Amino acid sequence: MDIFQTIISHYPKWSKIELITVIIVMIISFIILERYYKKNKITKTQMCFSILFIIYLLHVYGSTVFSRLPSTRKYQLEVFWSWKEIIHPIGRLGTASRYDLLLENILNIVMLLPIGIFLPLAYGKKIDWKIGLLIGCCISFSIELLQLVLCRGLFEFDDIIQAIEDMDSDVISFEASRSDLTLIDTLNRVNFKTEIGPGVYDIHSPRIPSVEELERVLTSMLEKLSASKLWINPDCGLKTRAYPETLASLKNMVEATKNIRAKLQ
Repeated sequence: MDIFQTIISHYPKWSKIELITVIIVMIISFIILERYYKKNKITKTQMCFSILFIIYLLHVYGSTVFSRLPSTRKYQLEVFWSWKEIIHPIGRLGTASRYDLLLENILNIVMLLPIGIFLPLAYGKKIDWKIGLLIGCCISFSIELLQLVLCRGLFEFDDIIQAIEDMDSDVISFEASRSDLTLIDTLNRVNFKTEIGPGVYDIHSPRIPSVEELERVLTSMLEKLSASKLWINPDCGLKTRAYPETLASLKNMVEATKNIRAKLQ
């Protein structure tokens, strides 16, 4: 999997509402900047770089928040959990999954680097590194907060378990492929009675999980859940994937399920 594939897999098409919102924001920003320019408060160079900075921010918020499919509200409050999993793996993530996680972390860092370039150019002079760091932290926090509030992405599991149980559903499917099975531990701790289908592989990556990898995942799940309570499914959002990789992944998932089922009989 190359970086281009990772970028496009995390950047699906925008909806009409989101596109209209972006256009409105750009028009308003241009009007404000033009007025500042006519009043000689900013130079033409500052105006151009300010517009580019706004386009960049719209791209960042679009790719990390607004172009993602709404799902359940999720968060992971353990500090540096992803780096811990990469450096000292203690969960069920395979080598390929940890590579995906590392690549995603690197891309997140690279994504915010242009802030340090655009800020002084838009401001017209050098900015103190403390102010630049503060602005970068505010942008990063706002992305995480929007993901939490709008239920889009991971605010690195919300306390909604009882509300889910009260829905009286036969089966509940969860995105769980990247939570190190902690979700199942939480459900067991509160004696969650509904049958569940925790996602067995991450659909946000174009990588196709192997049968052996999926068998390991299913075995780990069966150590925490009875077979009668476990449903097998991927994380939600398959429509963001291309047909070839989707079919290949689902075929491997079905084969892995059949193999594990045969071992249980």
